Amino acid sequence: MKKLRLALFSALACLFLQSCNDFLDVDPKHAASETQQWKTLEDTRSALMGVYGLTRAALADNNTHWICGDLRKGDFTVYKRSDLQAVSDNELNKPYDLLKKVSNWRRFYAVINAASVFMEKAPRTVELDRSYSEQNLKYDIAQVRALRAFAYFYMVRIWGDVPLVTYSYDNGTFPSMPRTDAQTVLSYAKAELLTAIKDLPYQYGTQTNLYYGSYGAQWQGKLFNLKSATTRII
Repeated sequence: MKKLRLALFSALACLFLQSCNDFLDVDPKHAASETQQWKTLEDTRSALMGVYGLTRAALADNNTHWICGDLRKGDFTVYKRSDLQAVSDNELNKPYDLLKKVSNWRRFYAVINAASVFMEKAPRTVELDRSYSEQNLKYDIAQVRALRAFAYFYMVRIWGDVPLVTYSYDNGTFPSMPRTDAQTVLSYAKAELLTAIKDLPYQYGTQTNLYYGSYGAQWQGKLFNLKSATTRII
């Protein structure tokens, strides 16, 4: 009986593994390729929200916003954790797992690259989808421009000198780059915000001009607008 069970189990395991291999060999139908992107209003909305999502992830991952902000400035007193005490003492090179994770700026460059990709690719959607207007495009590009500038501001706040990348790497490569002087990066971020506010509205979506099919109340407090971008400059 034991031999029979073992043989049956082995046969089922082989069948399961073979099924997995067959599944992995099939190209997924639900994943859109690059050639299928940037054709509709839904594509631009998805890409725009993706930049916002990456920004939130960069700040929320390992409580980066709090650790590199209030804690590092000394607004909190640490009683137990030595890794948090190292942050409070500005000793960010100590060998703690938390510091290694927080010090990885890759997630911020994911925001920057996604924003650059959007700015370069979204304009083609206007020509392919009439529901995606020039005004909609201006709002969207202004937002991702502001998000990219905000990412640079935050990185300079944490690391000082950082590589300044002003265009996308959408071909699977991202070469090593030297750091740029912090003041140069901040000047670039400020100039980008000043450019963005020219096209940012106080409110998205009106009775006569919906924004992605929604009224202003539904976007309130969720997107970069003229007021929030101006606050960053001040």
